[in-house]
Amino acid sequence: MSPRPVNHLHFLTEHVGTAIDGPTTLFLDTINVKQNFWGSSIIQSHSDVHKSSSGGKGNNNKVGVMGITLTKLLKQTVLSAGHVIIKIDIEGAEYQLLEEAVKSRIFCLLVKEMGVTVDIIGEFHWDETLGSKEPRNRWENTIQGEEAIKNCVASYQVLKSIIPIWWLISESS
Repeated sequence: MSPRPVNHLHFLTEHVGTAIDGPTTLFLDTINVKQNFWGSSIIQSHSDVHKSSSGGKGNNNKVGVMGITLTKLLKQTVLSAGHVIIKIDIEGAEYQLLEEAVKSRIFCLLVKEMGVTVDIIGEFHWDETLGSKEPRNRWENTIQGEEAIKNCVASYQVLKSIIPIWWLISESS
């Protein structure tokens, strides 16, 4: 068996998914070494970011990165009649990322006007991780995000927990 070449795959290093295109701050998780620091987030109140700061009194562990919206990313990379699989696990920023995409109507544009199949799989981080109920309440009640997405895309699935393949491999090795 020989692998097929990969075409139309885009890697954006030093970028994070955000609600606004442009420079932003990524707050670093410095405590979860075995999990490859999986709690880094643009959300400063994320529990792993908070634990990483010195006694919870601010966070000097941050880095400047470029933020990119789903709307911009999809407009720049998706081909007509293609198939897009979006996997989201961005430590609390999924609410604002998807809110921006819903408001821009990018999913409906792709599916209904460009004939693109869109599948979305996401892990939503809950109140205890974010330190606030506001993002989830806004997503569920004000934006009604799931309904808005389901009206346009082929497949939308929310997972309570995603275990990365690299984590399974590294733990079994």
